[in-house]
Amino acid sequence: MPPLGVKDLTMPAAAFTMAIVLGAHVYTSINQARREADEKREEILYEERERRNARYNLVRAKHDMKEGSPISSARDP
Repeated sequence: MPPLGVKDLTMPAAAFTMAIVLGAHVYTSINQARREADEKREEILYEERERRNARYNLVRAKHDMKEGSPISSARDP
């Protein structure tokens, strides 16, 4: 068997390096996609909370106009 030289190890080393780089890229891409999905979900939930609060405040204001006094002052001593 002939002795191993640098040229004989170049291709396996390149393949191994490419596998490591590809694995790191996939790992970071998946984590980035998860982070972005979490941020988008939080943004949607925040907007929904704001809409619900606005609707609640509108209903409360209409009720206050009918009653002539705010609801909060009726509960507060």
